[in-house]
Amino acid sequence: MKKTIIFVLVICALVSLASAKSLSIKISNEKIDAYIAKNPDLPDFDKSCLMNGDFEVGIRAETLKLMLGDPKKVTRIRQPWGEQEEWFYKFDGNLYFTIEKGGVVGIEERKR
Repeated sequence: MKKTIIFVLVICALVSLASAKSLSIKISNEKIDAYIAKNPDLPDFDKSCLMNGDFEVGIRAETLKLMLGDPKKVTRIRQPWGEQEEWFYKFDGNLYFTIEKGGVVGIEERKR
C-alpha cells in the first residue's frame, strides 16, 4: 500500500512539475553567495536550483523561500503518514508547493 501511495505521489509531482517549470527566478549572485555561506551543508541540488533559478521537487523549503519569498498562504495538512504544509504563491498562475519534513515534495499549478 505504501509503495502505491509513493508511486502516485511521484507521478503527480512529475506531472505538476512539468507544467510549473516555465517560471524561472532570478536571484542576485550576492544573495546566493550569502545564503550558501550561511548554509554550508546546503545540498548541491539546492545550489544548482539557485544558480539556474529553477525550483524543483527535492529542494529544501528554506531554499524555496529564498527564491520566492514568503508564501501568500500556508495550509497545514494531516496525512496518514505525517504532517504536510501547502504553500501558495501567486504568479501568472497559482502555484502550490507541498512541503514535508523541510523539503518540497510536490509542485502544482492550478488555474483559477
